[in-house]
Amino acid sequence: MKLPKKALKTDYALMKTIRFLAIFALSYTSFLYAEDTRFTKAVTPDDFALAGLSKLSPLELYRLDQLIEQYKSGALTAAKQETAKAEARAIEAEKKAEIVRADAQSQITKAKDDLKKASASLMAKAKNLLTPGTTVEYKTTESRIVGSISGWEPHSVFALENGEVWAVADASEYVNGGFVKSPKVILKPARFLGGFQMEIVGMGTLRVRLIGSTKE
Repeated sequence: MKLPKKALKTDYALMKTIRFLAIFALSYTSFLYAEDTRFTKAVTPDDFALAGLSKLSPLELYRLDQLIEQYKSGALTAAKQETAKAEARAIEAEKKAEIVRADAQSQITKAKDDLKKASASLMAKAKNLLTPGTTVEYKTTESRIVGSISGWEPHSVFALENGEVWAVADASEYVNGGFVKSPKVILKPARFLGGFQMEIVGMGTLRVRLIGSTKE
């Protein structure tokens, strides 16, 4: 059945009206939701009045909401940027600290190797060894240890700048916690049980025995 043209026009106008109302309802709902999230709509009526916002016009209230949104957005961005910078600085500081630790460990290892090489070389050159029962007159004297030390243990060997080579003769042990370069030593006859005492200045005193000399 074919409908009259007038009826078709009426149906078309009705559909346009329904579509317009649907779009308007959706837009109005979105507008209301957006309004509820604005600062001036979020505060309580009491706070609204106490802050003097009731004196503002709708246009002024709208502008206030805009400024607050802009501030919040900028503050959030700035906070994120500052957090990223702080994290970058922390990572850089950790990298530098790791480099310092590695360098310190390398220096300690090198110092230990140098001490071992120096001691081995001096012991190889020592030719005037004292035999058991040798009587030696010895007065208090001072010198310095060749190289760096971080302490001692039983049988440790110290080569002195005056050419003498001494070994630890008791069970004493000492750990300084760090290497000391060419510490000063004071050698003197022991008061009890004979032998000699070596005072390593700033570290301690131990009993030692002369085992050789680096002088020809």
